[in-house]
Amino acid sequence: MDTSLAFILAGGKGDRLAPLTDNRAKPAVPFARYRIVDHNLSAIINAGVPKVLILPQFQPLSLDLHVDKAYPHTDMHLEQIVRMVYPREIRRDEGGTEFTWYKGTAHAVKQNTELIGKYDPNHVLIFAGDHICAIDVADMLEQHHQQRRDLTIAVEVRLLSEDDFETSKSDGQLRYKYGVLDANEDGRISQFREKPLRTEMGAVGEEVLVSMGNYIFHTGPLLDSLELVTEKDNDFGKNVIPEMLRNNRDLFVYRFNGYWRDVGDIVSYYNACMDLNQPNPPLDYKRLRAEKRPVTTEGGNITPSRIESQGKISTVAEGCEIYGKIENCVLGQNVVVGHGSYLKDCVVFPNSVIEPGVSAQNTIIDKNNIIPKGITIGYHQESDRLKQYTVVPRTEGYIVVVPRDKPRKK
Repeated sequence: MDTSLAFILAGGKGDRLAPLTDNRAKPAVPFARYRIVDHNLSAIINAGVPKVLILPQFQPLSLDLHVDKAYPHTDMHLEQIVRMVYPREIRRDEGGTEFTWYKGTAHAVKQNTELIGKYDPNHVLIFAGDHICAIDVADMLEQHHQQRRDLTIAVEVRLLSEDDFETSKSDGQLRYKYGVLDANEDGRISQFREKPLRTEMGAVGEEVLVSMGNYIFHTGPLLDSLELVTEKDNDFGKNVIPEMLRNNRDLFVYRFNGYWRDVGDIVSYYNACMDLNQPNPPLDYKRLRAEKRPVTTEGGNITPSRIESQGKISTVAEGCEIYGKIENCVLGQNVVVGHGSYLKDCVVFPNSVIEPGVSAQNTIIDKNNIIPKGITIGYHQESDRLKQYTVVPRTEGYIVVVPRDKPRKK
């Protein structure tokens, strides 16, 4: 009997995705007809993991409401449970309430070790809630059990690119965006470096093993490692994994060859949306559904439609009304595009209305917006800034983000 337990880490603040994260948790940001969190969460559910606990922190209300609507039931056959677990409250004598906020990825799990004791799993999955991914968790679990492993880490074989370096907020140094591993032919990990310096990395085009932030631990080694976690030393990549290696634990990689994107900023998020419109999309929701690994969200696991017009593909969710022209766009549920409007390379979140005669390109339009008739977006930076839109530079041109509006009264 599978007694596994999964934690979804959903506590990141998501500053680089602002303004999309101004009023919602990063994992709750819409993506086509889904939310970001639906991808890894669905993958874990599809693998039959019985207990899935989501650990939120910043702006959690939208995530809480989404999880409640999209995953409201307990499967009586698998006894599956999906629920939110908030930071622990501390009651003060004067009657106030404080929270022991999660200080890092490992600290978040350590705060919930009593739940590990309650459910008594033989292994624990710890997955990111803010990545777009099509991982087969059942296959990863099978590899984890093929030999004695204390920890299995999902990795992507990636070619080194200058685009994957950024200036660190903590020390101002140019660092790689991801954790990097060294492993032998059998997959045993010999070294782990969390966001190493540019000077410590090789030449552009070299292959590197990149940690995806998805882990499967055997429970005993995990609990032993959490004993050393403090509010200061609080991260799996920076603290727990290197310490396990120093203690000669058995750490192995799971080489993942599918689609994975860390959508940590506006440009990477936008590019992931545009990936859906490729002729052979690297993230194919219909194929996942055919393989019985569907991504589930509010409204079930139906897949968005793909519409081709004049050689340009768009991805369109249910309930949309399109009277104008769209090219290479991604539309969420219940979007209306008015007569004479032209959207090119745009992402439109649910329940937005594009009035007649609008022209927009390279734009993300958040939920509930009504874009007034006749205006243009994405053609002139100063004009877009005057409209109080966010302008995000990229290698070629820029992306405009129209902030979320309040829900309209019906």
